[in-house]
Amino acid sequence: MTSTVVLKFGGSFLRGPADLVGAVHAIYAHVRRGERVVAVTSAFHGRTDALEASLGALAGPGGDASLRRVRAALLATGEAETASLLVAALERSGVHARLAEVRRVGPFVAPGADGVASEEPTRLDRAELLGLLDEASVVVLPGFAAVEDTPERAPALLGRGGSDLTAVFVAHALGARCTLVKDVDGLYTADPAARAVTRRVPRRLACVSFRDALGLGGEILQPRAIRFAEAHRQDVDVVGPRHVAGVRGTRVGPRPTIERSEPARPRPLRVALLGLGTVGSRVFAELQARPDLFEVTHVLVRDLERSGRPEAARPLLTDDWSDVLPARPDLVVEATGGVEPAAAWLREALGAGVHVVTANKAALAKASPPLENAAAYAGTVLLGSAAVGGALPALEAVRRAAHADAHDPIVGFEGVLNGTTNAVLDEIERGATLAEAVATAQALGLAESDPQDDLDGTDVAHKLELLARAAGWTRAGETRLRWLHRRGIDKDTLRQARPAGAPDGDPDGNAEPRLRLVGSVHLSDVGPVASVTLRSVSVSSPFHALSGPENALSLERASGRVDVVRGTGAGAWPTATAVMGDVFAVARRVAVARREGVDSGEDPSGVHGGEVR
Repeated sequence: MTSTVVLKFGGSFLRGPADLVGAVHAIYAHVRRGERVVAVTSAFHGRTDALEASLGALAGPGGDASLRRVRAALLATGEAETASLLVAALERSGVHARLAEVRRVGPFVAPGADGVASEEPTRLDRAELLGLLDEASVVVLPGFAAVEDTPERAPALLGRGGSDLTAVFVAHALGARCTLVKDVDGLYTADPAARAVTRRVPRRLACVSFRDALGLGGEILQPRAIRFAEAHRQDVDVVGPRHVAGVRGTRVGPRPTIERSEPARPRPLRVALLGLGTVGSRVFAELQARPDLFEVTHVLVRDLERSGRPEAARPLLTDDWSDVLPARPDLVVEATGGVEPAAAWLREALGAGVHVVTANKAALAKASPPLENAAAYAGTVLLGSAAVGGALPALEAVRRAAHADAHDPIVGFEGVLNGTTNAVLDEIERGATLAEAVATAQALGLAESDPQDDLDGTDVAHKLELLARAAGWTRAGETRLRWLHRRGIDKDTLRQARPAGAPDGDPDGNAEPRLRLVGSVHLSDVGPVASVTLRSVSVSSPFHALSGPENALSLERASGRVDVVRGTGAGAWPTATAVMGDVFAVARRVAVARREGVDSGEDPSGVHGGEVR
């Protein structure tokens, strides 16, 4: 059963819109593990105080029920603003999300006899929230706000600490884990910011009992949330912005308090970036935004004189691969494309003990045996999540499904894995010719100047090879896919997929079937059999509603159960999100190795040396 985690992002973490990218990465780390996420947001730092001041300037003293409800409605807009912008940031990054309306979902509070509503939540519309989680793996809920449990559902507030309380309350209602993301890496024996004054080194706490957490004061973790968690025996994790890179936080629960000796602050991960195109530039910006975690050593490009590059990258540019490895990077991130020379660079990096993250599906599909051998020999990690489906965590989903349930294994999968063909087929659906559709997709930036690999199915075929390997059905250089059909989009397949005289809609008249390029692999008596075909899909298909860069993958199990994962498969932001997901996975692995002094075998990211992941 899919697990759910509630992540709460406070105003100390989300100080403004620029910090939303960090929240996206924290959420995506859970999505790629196959978890559902309810993200609870506070208002941006200082926003609630500004709203309170604006109301005070207009309303004056007064305090009747009408004004209290106006105040509740106004102050709740701070959390609603943050929640709405977080949904937008997730969608931009290729992670599908839904905004939960407090008026429909809750939390609900009891109305007061004197017109003053309670600040203690009493119930949540669990079915409504679970329905949203069925539509998307991420639901964003504004914290602090509530509604009165009456037919009118008048606006109310949960009072000071209400966002923390919302998160703990929702986690309890869903039977989910609860993680509060703050601006510090957990709870300490004293305020870390006071170290310069007191000259005492505060120690981070590994575990804190509910009673001791209350004794620490309410600056980091609100007492009302602690008391609710204690009453319902709900564990609460308190983590900081570096948690996504493997820095551990503090667990608050019924167990005794345990102090953790604070290690020296680890040095940033040294990263060499290969390529500074659309995706590479976005990855560079995200690496540069986290100097506490990453140090970029070099940026390898083909043309040093090309204009339009980020100014911060210029001192790091080189066009000579021989400059890169002598700088001793921990990680090489490749975003150049093509099999060679990229594969040769990656093979040399892996053999030299450097981890590799790549978005290069061609290199992974065609040059995997030497890459995997180099990684296995050196004990390094080769990750390529962005190579299949962009922000759609396709490789992770297939790998997880293949190993999670031996009694109900996956026996096949099929998916729409190429956004360019979606864009072309959408235009053809509107009446364009194939040539006109390709030209429009190119003008919109959804097709390359030479889209032949997309249109003839080569791109999808490469992705199917990687997915079959993730399922354990093939091995590079040994077991291979058997191809039943491998045909893309041309005049003949367009005519065959939608023959003349076909009905315009489905039998119930709900929606017209749509053409989609579908890749599939199914197990058979002779091994895994693959195909790439242009199909007409009905409204009941998970591929019917896809458009543009949207991708989807359906996994069929032996029992007949079908699981579907969705995400955006192309574009700078979605691809960079997937690349950074791999980068953070490597950072977690390195953090574990540094803490233990050796690679202890603990692998919180699910990555292992020598395997394409």
